[in-house]
Amino acid sequence: HGMICHGPSLEKALWLANETECLARQYVCSLSTGATPTMLPSEEMDVMLAKFKTYGKQPSQLTSLSAFERAHAIEAPPQAGPGSAPATASQGAAAELPYLAERQKVIETCLKMNSMGINQGTSG
Repeated sequence: HGMICHGPSLEKALWLANETECLARQYVCSLSTGATPTMLPSEEMDVMLAKFKTYGKQPSQLTSLSAFERAHAIEAPPQAGPGSAPATASQGAAAELPYLAERQKVIETCLKMNSMGINQGTSG
């Protein structure tokens, strides 16, 4: 029983150890539902890895992507630059935000899980 984590720095290795522990806890919690978690096929994992590679990046940071990665890239909203005013409710910002209801449901679910002591991982 145990794990060994390796990284280019102690900080990265400790982050990886924590991430592994969080994922293990999520797996055990999913088993507690009585359902067997479904493993994604390799093809779907390739798509997810391409999405994670582009998550939170601006277009200028994505110049060296393969055609496959470009096809599955997640487009980030443009960053507000110096002097740009944030959108206001009167401008219909909420109406323009895609999947707002779904995003709010995810936030509610995460908050509920946190109140139950369930950590969604370091990125959750």
